[in-house]
Parts: sequence; C-alpha cells; structure tokens
Amino acid sequence: MNAHIRNQVIKVGLITSPIIALLLTTPIYIIRNNRLIDFFSMWILIFIATITAWIINSLIYTIDKPKHEKGWLRLFLGLIIMTIYSITPINMFALIEKNVFISVQKIYIIRASTLLSINLIVFIILDLVVSKESALLLNKENAELKFSNLEAEYRLLKEQINPHFLFNALNVSKSLISTRPKEAEQYIVQLSDFIRIMIDNQKKTSTLAEELQMVTNFVALQKIRFEAALQISIEHSNNGLNAQLPFFTLVSLLENAIKHNSFTSEKPLKIRLFIENDWIVLKNNIQPKFVMSSTRTGLININKRSKILTGEEIKVTNDDVDFTVKVKLLCA
Repeated sequence: MNAHIRNQVIKVGLITSPIIALLLTTPIYIIRNNRLIDFFSMWILIFIATITAWIINSLIYTIDKPKHEKGWLRLFLGLIIMTIYSITPINMFALIEKNVFISVQKIYIIRASTLLSINLIVFIILDLVVSKESALLLNKENAELKFSNLEAEYRLLKEQINPHFLFNALNVSKSLISTRPKEAEQYIVQLSDFIRIMIDNQKKTSTLAEELQMVTNFVALQKIRFEAALQISIEHSNNGLNAQLPFFTLVSLLENAIKHNSFTSEKPLKIRLFIENDWIVLKNNIQPKFVMSSTRTGLININKRSKILTGEEIKVTNDDVDFTVKVKLLCA
C-alpha cells in the first residue's frame, strides 16, 4: 500500500474507530440497566475490535492489492479472522455478568454479529478511503506526466528559435558584406552582443521588460540594415513590466513582420508595439511580398508556447490594411 494511502488509512481509522465503538455501544448501554461501568467496558472492547478490524483489512488489502477487483476475497478473509477473534474466551465472556441471565450461545451471537458488523463497516470505509486516495494519486501522476510532456514540448519549441534567428542573421551579414562592408562590420558587432544576450538567457519565459530590451537591441540591428525603410514605435508604461511571456516572442514577431513585407524608404514598413489590457500587441501595415517557402513556423511556434504558458492562443487578424498579432501576458 502506498505510504500516502497508508497514512490516510491510519488517520481515518483512528478517527472512525471510537465513533463506531460509541455508536455500537450506546444502544447496548441503554438496554442494560444504564450502568456506566458496562458502557465503558463494552466501549473499550468494541474500540479494540474496530482497531483490529482496521489492521486486518489493511493487511489483507496490501496482500490482495493485485486482486483488488476481487474485494469479496478480502471481505471473506476478514470475516473468517473476525469470527475467530469473536469466539476467543476473552471476547466471549467479556459480556457475561453474574446478574445477567443470558445463554452463552446468545452472547456468542451478539459478539459475533457485532464484530462482523464492525468488519463490514471498516471494509466499506477502507474501500472508500483507498479509492479516493488512489484517484487523487492517479490524478496527481497524470498531472505530473502532462506537465513533463509540456516541459519537453516547450524545450523543443524553444530550441527551434535560435537556429531560425541565426540563419536569417547570417544571411543578412552575408548580404551586407558584399554591398555595404562598413555597415556589415557594425551589424556583426551588434549581432554578437545580441547573441550573447540570447545565450545568457536560457529561461523558458521572459519578463516584458527583458523582452523589450531584446527588442531594442534587435531594432538597432535592423536599423543598420534597413535604415529609414523600417519604422518601429514602442509604447509602454512602467506598469506590467514584470508580466511574463514566452522567451523571444517579440523579436520573433518583429522578424515575422519584416520577413513577409516589402518596404522602401518611400514606402516604409511601420510597426507599432503596444499593450492593450493584458495583451502585448504588434501591428504593422501590410505590404506583402512573395516568400518562397513560408511555413509560418514563427507564428505557430509562438502560438504553441503561449498556449502552454498562459492557456491562451495568440490572436491574429488581417484586414488587408494592417496585420495584428496579440499575445497574452501572464501577469505577475
């Protein structure tokens, strides 16, 4: 029997034993001339019998655990043991008194029926306690298993972020080196600082303040590359900066907007980042460009991680003018 269940059985046994003994003793006490000494003597005997019933049933339950579906076997064994217990001389003659004219056979019947009733009551209570505790333990194990699976899925999703970002960053570096060498050097320096921040932060979540700091660094990188063609505004107050969201969410959203839109200095890509209630919102004007193999991995990844963390999926709207993504913040 599991240690937690065993502790519960002991606790319930200690609480119910005196109650069962009291309930079974009181009617006999009333019948038998209201003598207090009879009440206490019988109460102690029935209390000991109830404790014995708990011990017997618990031991048989432990032995018979693989056959728990066959509860009748445990009940049958318990009845045999309690019957033997009921006909021992101590129990048989405990109720015999000189001034009470009652046959030994009737005393045996009273004692046997009382002890067998105790055994049946304890059997039922034990089944209820064990069933409830087993269900709680099973639910706990299932919850722990589900949490472990979510953790594993979360780690897998997170591991997909860095390679995707680095692949894009290296392509940008390659392009800048061939066309704008000076800017390329500055870009690589900024990129190395940004990568260092990413490597140092291996948490599965970030605070909004940490995400906004990464956004600031990321925007500095993109300004080297796109200059006036990219316009990003960040609006926030100091309230809610401790709210949690999946690590690298905002940078991934910015990357997604840049990847799927064409823009020039004359027609810049305008990205607005702001907070709306308990959601962080990224909105950009739509200037679509053809992308060879768009699998929308970035948004899918963010959506899965957001659902694991907050229970809420991201909200994506496209009205042919603006593209908006909302991510739920987990308030501290």
